[in-house]
Amino acid sequence: MVKPSNIAKSIYKFTLSGFNLPLNSNILLWGKIIHKSDLFSIIADNKTNEMYYVSLFNNKQEIKIMLNKKVILEFTDYFGDNELSFRRVIKDR
Repeated sequence: MVKPSNIAKSIYKFTLSGFNLPLNSNILLWGKIIHKSDLFSIIADNKTNEMYYVSLFNNKQEIKIMLNKKVILEFTDYFGDNELSFRRVIKDR
């Protein structure tokens, strides 16, 4: 049986309008952790110059993807039973 964490590592990105979005809600798998606290994290994507700014809540996390100090995409992950069971809502721009 394949564990969910192994799936997340092998297929970890989804391309949407040219943006590579993680296919899980586990921010520790998204790239290099620049800053981490109970309420906020900053992650650098290992393959691009994009930065993920993550506001953490009990039932969700709000993410802003920034490139060159500009927000290029915003979305919210609503948590499910595990890191692969979540609902992602992309903010309309």
